[in-house]
Order: sequence, then structure tokens, then C-alpha cells
Amino acid sequence: MQEAAAETIKSCENEIVSLKKSLTPDDMFYVTLRYVELEDRKAIARSLKPDYFISVHSNGSENKSMIGTATYYYKPFSKKLASNIYNQMLSVFKGYLYSGQAGIYDSISDGAPYYPFSVTRLDECPSVLIETGYVTNNDECYKL
Repeated sequence: MQEAAAETIKSCENEIVSLKKSLTPDDMFYVTLRYVELEDRKAIARSLKPDYFISVHSNGSENKSMIGTATYYYKPFSKKLASNIYNQMLSVFKGYLYSGQAGIYDSISDGAPYYPFSVTRLDECPSVLIETGYVTNNDECYKL
């Protein structure tokens, strides 16, 4: 999935004027190993003054057959970023995770919806929350 994420970011470079390097790989590793409260996530983002804030998650559902990706935004100035990331994620899903399964994503994927998740409500920069797929679906979890 790291390759898919790298492809997604690379393909969005036309939209990204400058992306500040704010965390070292060691910092990122540390942050992912501990739970960070929602308000603390926003405070960390504000202190780093990023150009973008992208929160990456995996989805879950009681319906074990659910599959899909979505990229949520809240502030209007984040909509374009959410749409661009979503389109690239969908391309990766169609081209790699579900290649050869025509139409599977046309009716299942959630798109780039407006939703007031805490991490999407930053005023300082465009912010989105990406749901990379459903870990409650065994096949999709394996592919992720």
C-alpha cells in the first residue's frame, strides 16, 4: 500500500505547490505507535504549520462484504484536495487491488463526501481524512 500511496501523492503533485517536510521518519513511526487524541492531532498539525493535513485510516463495518475508499473533507477549500486524492485512490483500487473486476467500484465507493470529522475541521490548511479500505472485509484487508 505504500507504493499505492506514493503513486497517489506523486500524481497529485500538480496540485501541491509546496509540501513542507514536518516530521522525520522516526517521528512518524513514533506517532503511529501511540494513540493521539483528536484535539491533540489538530494541535500538532497547527504547530507544524503544514501546507496540507492528511489523516489516513482504514474503514470497518458490521457488513463484512463492504469494500471501498473515501476521502472526506469539511472546509470548502479542502474539497479539491479531497477530490484529487479520492480519484487517485480509486484509480489505484481499480488498477491494482481490483483489476479485472470491471464495475466493482462504480457503485460501492463512497467518493469525496463532506463530513465534519474533527481532523477535517482545520482552518489553517486544507485537511482531509482518507479511508483506505475496509479491514473488516477479509479480502480487502489482505490486499491493503
